[in-house]
Amino acid sequence: MTAAENLITGNPDLTAIYATGEPALLGAIAAVENQGRQKDIKVFGWDLTAKAISGIDGGYVTAVLQQDPEKMGAEALNALNAITSGKTVPKTILVPATVVTKANVDTYRSLFK
Repeated sequence: MTAAENLITGNPDLTAIYATGEPALLGAIAAVENQGRQKDIKVFGWDLTAKAISGIDGGYVTAVLQQDPEKMGAEALNALNAITSGKTVPKTILVPATVVTKANVDTYRSLFK
């Protein structure tokens, strides 16, 4: 929270905070709330959690990027199988992230109960 408070204090025109991971997201939410800036600073996060969902529900978090660990694991195993079979694999394998907002958060609720 101290880092987020310092960020807000040092940048009075700040309009958004992007926090990676739950601790940083919770710190950003607390700092924005402590400074009474909920209406003019949007908070974004990475990795959906139960607390991030609560932040979305409460209007403190605008959006969270959600990775797809199942797809990431499947792609890693596919690449491993290909390599062990003597095949080449792409240098980069993209697994899209999903932007979770109030509009689609219900889809993810059951994952965090």
